[in-house]
Amino acid sequence: MKNQDRLFDYKDGLFLRGISMLAFGLVALWYPGDGIEAMITPFGILVLMNGLATILSGQFFFSKGSVLRLLSLRHGILDVLVGSAALLVAILGSAAFPPIVTLWLLATGVFYCFFSLRFIPPAVHMQLTRLGAVHILLGGLYYINHVMMFWDILHPVAIMAIGLGGYMHYILYQIRQKEKKQAVEGRDSFSPDSLGASKVYYSSR
Repeated sequence: MKNQDRLFDYKDGLFLRGISMLAFGLVALWYPGDGIEAMITPFGILVLMNGLATILSGQFFFSKGSVLRLLSLRHGILDVLVGSAALLVAILGSAAFPPIVTLWLLATGVFYCFFSLRFIPPAVHMQLTRLGAVHILLGGLYYINHVMMFWDILHPVAIMAIGLGGYMHYILYQIRQKEKKQAVEGRDSFSPDSLGASKVYYSSR
């Protein structure tokens, strides 16, 4: 199968990431306020597993040497590094959860924007671009609020995780709708009328 036909396979990664973010958000609801530092271990495990899953899916879905396989590898390595850093910080007992979450949000957002603008067909790249922009926006707002305390939010990380998980599945729904629309348009382009069959029929009468 051609690399172009594999562009939409990235939606499987979105599905898994959306599920993991929703699960993480529900768990994070148990750790309000300062207790959120205790979430650095499950956060590290989540991001590390996401990274490994992204690397493996890239090896399975995309052909050797393709740009998409390389991008999946880089995205996976990014998550593996951030997840490993979070676990290391947890072992050392350092209170660095907000900077690590911010780093992950910003880096993931930049990746989604770069990936979609360069390698996703124009018909659907705006969905992933918006997803990347939401990551970047949340990362900036989360860190600014952590430093300056503009808003007193009880479960900021849980709310972000649940929101991102839900938005990923909304993006996935949009991509699938685009796929269905393109499939219908593809069938219509090969309909008898499009080939001039009706004209042939009437001219033969």
